[in-house]
Amino acid sequence: MSMKIIQGELPTDKAWRVLVMLAPGESLGRMWYLGLSLAQANRGELLTAVIVPDTLPATMALAQVTFDVAEAASIENENARTFIIEDGYDEHDLQKFISDADIDLIIARADGPTWRDFNKLSCALIVSRGDRIEWDPQKPIQRILIPTAGGPNTAYALSYLLPLTPKVEITTLYVVPAHLGANEEALARARLRQMIHFVDGGDRIQSKVITSPSVIEGIVEEAAAYDLMIIGASMESPIDKILFGDVTAAVVRESKTPVMVARRPKDRIGNWAGQLAWWFQRLIPRLSLAERTDAYVRIRRGARPDTDFYVLISLAAIIAALGLVVDSAAVVIGAMLVAPLMSPIVGIGLAIVLGDTRFLRLSLGAVLRGVVLAVGVS
Repeated sequence: MSMKIIQGELPTDKAWRVLVMLAPGESLGRMWYLGLSLAQANRGELLTAVIVPDTLPATMALAQVTFDVAEAASIENENARTFIIEDGYDEHDLQKFISDADIDLIIARADGPTWRDFNKLSCALIVSRGDRIEWDPQKPIQRILIPTAGGPNTAYALSYLLPLTPKVEITTLYVVPAHLGANEEALARARLRQMIHFVDGGDRIQSKVITSPSVIEGIVEEAAAYDLMIIGASMESPIDKILFGDVTAAVVRESKTPVMVARRPKDRIGNWAGQLAWWFQRLIPRLSLAERTDAYVRIRRGARPDTDFYVLISLAAIIAALGLVVDSAAVVIGAMLVAPLMSPIVGIGLAIVLGDTRFLRLSLGAVLRGVVLAVGVS
């Protein structure tokens, strides 16, 4: 079944548009007022769509209530339209509606009564969770927290939110794990400055760097003082999510403050890549925190040179020299298997990813000592 407009008229003129999707009987919540504020600030138009799965009297009665509330809330705004739309929950029909209505941004609830795969949509997207209480329009959104590590989805969200300032206080947050120290804090400040400069934020966007034992814990605790938290959708690869966890998903689960996840527009190739990434993530099991910790400890322990390390390096050098003397490639390959240099080399990669300079010095030192010893023995 295709999408059918039961009440309301589709706009025909060109404009920057926000589409807020509601289910029958749902409250408007913070997301509707955020959509209205964004439409006004960007000189665009707000479209509110009450999506109904059928036209049964009970469903239509609930839809009419939501329609009337949205109409009453936007009565002073000429650039606001409300619809009741019958939808068979076909993503292709929704994509066609988005194209016909010239939608630039969709705001919808992830924890609504009916779930759809918003990830397949090509336009920009903000998905809300925890926004179940009716928001008082007399108390507008005043403080928005945007946790970030410098990703492109956050930068895109900031470009939309920037016109809301100075009426709304927007703060970007970078949480530094406590074990990384001052160097990581300096890097965090530099990344926030770069992002704010990228969106021409100047002094209109505040930045804050805090240290916490856990990134997720730091974000959740800081968000308690804000009306709303908006976080960019994760750009990590499936492997990264498996090894180190998905920070965005964890924050959404644990936060008591309403959370909205923002994603920039994506093309069809991006949709295919996203579907492949989702399949790959489901195929490979996720490591628990204890397993990730154990892997880190084993890599760090293996990167530290000890007596066994030096003995194996010496034996590998002797075997390799013998292989060269007898002109045997198999013997040289056997020497490569004996040499324990792979552990500190893996440690170098992990240290670079974590920004752990002490670990990096330890791993580099092990590699250099191994090379010097191998040359000397050979």
